[in-house]
Amino acid sequence: MDLRLEGPPEPPRDSAALAAELADSVTAIVVPQGPILFAGERSDSALRLFAVAIQDDDGWAPVPAGEAEPELLAAFLEERLAPGSRYTLFSQGVRVGTAIQTDPGGAAEGACGPVPSVTARMELLPSAAGVTRFLALAEQDLETRPYRPYRQLESTYGQRTGSIQAANTAIVTVDAPWPPSVLETRRDLQIKNLDGVEEPALVGTFLYRDQLAVGPAPEQAYSLFYTAFLRAGGIYRPDYLWFRRYREGGKAAPRLHSNLDLDGDGKDELLLEVFGEADWWFQLESFRDGQWVTLFTSPCAGGSGPEQEGAGAPSP
Repeated sequence: MDLRLEGPPEPPRDSAALAAELADSVTAIVVPQGPILFAGERSDSALRLFAVAIQDDDGWAPVPAGEAEPELLAAFLEERLAPGSRYTLFSQGVRVGTAIQTDPGGAAEGACGPVPSVTARMELLPSAAGVTRFLALAEQDLETRPYRPYRQLESTYGQRTGSIQAANTAIVTVDAPWPPSVLETRRDLQIKNLDGVEEPALVGTFLYRDQLAVGPAPEQAYSLFYTAFLRAGGIYRPDYLWFRRYREGGKAAPRLHSNLDLDGDGKDELLLEVFGEADWWFQLESFRDGQWVTLFTSPCAGGSGPEQEGAGAPSP
C-alpha cells in the first residue's frame, strides 16, 4: 500500500510576469554617459587611445576597470567605444587632428592596470606630424573647436637656464633640502603653450634621489614639479607647484602628459602622469577661483598627495 499527500499544483504564470521577475533578479548594468577624456600614445602610424576619466555631475570619475568590473567594461566598450567612432586630437592645448577608431576596443594596460582602450588611424595637421602624445575627446562630446596654428617647441639656452632659476625659487618656497646640483635633479623639461599665451611656459620635473619611473626610492627623496611663465625682468616664476616629501606620503613623481582647456574658461587643465613605487597614475589639475585644485586622481594613486603652492593666476 502507498500513501502520499500532495498539494494543489501552482497556478500558471504568464510570460510577462515571469520576464519581470527575472529582470528584477538581475542587477542592471548602467553605462556612464558623460564625456570621456583619453590620453593618446602614437607608435609609427597607429594611435592607441586610453580612457583616463569620465565626466559626471560631480566632476571627473574613474572609467570602468578591466579587472574589477568586467561586465561593466564589456558594456562600456560596446556602447561607448564602437568601431568607427571619431575623436578630436589635441596637443599643446590646440586641435591638431582627428582619429577614427578601427577596432572594437578592449582592456589594455594603462594607469592603475587594464583600462578601456581603442586603436585608431589619424589625420593630422602637417605641422603636428611629429607629435607622439595627445589628449582626445569624442567628437560628440564637445563643441566643434577650430584648428589654430601649431608648432612644436624646442628649448632654448635661456629657457634651460630659466628652468634652473625657477627650480631654485621653488626649493626656497617649499623649504626643501638643497641638492648638490639642481641641474642634475632635472628629469624632464617641456616647453609648452599654456592658456593661449604666445610666450611659451616652462614645465619642469626635478627629482632628488629618484628617477622618473615606477620603482622604489629612499625616504629622503622628494619630487618637485612646476609650470612657469616668463615675468617682467626676464624671470621665470613657478605658478603651479608640486612638492612631495616621500617620507611623508610615499613616492609620487609627476611629469606633464598634456594640457587642454577642458571647461572653456581660458585656463588649461594639466594632465599629469605620476610614478609611484608599484604603480603609475593620472592626476588632473585646474586653476579655479584663484587657486589650483585637483579635479581627478586615478584610483591607485598612492599616499596623501603633494604639498602644493599656487601663486595666483597661472598666465601673465
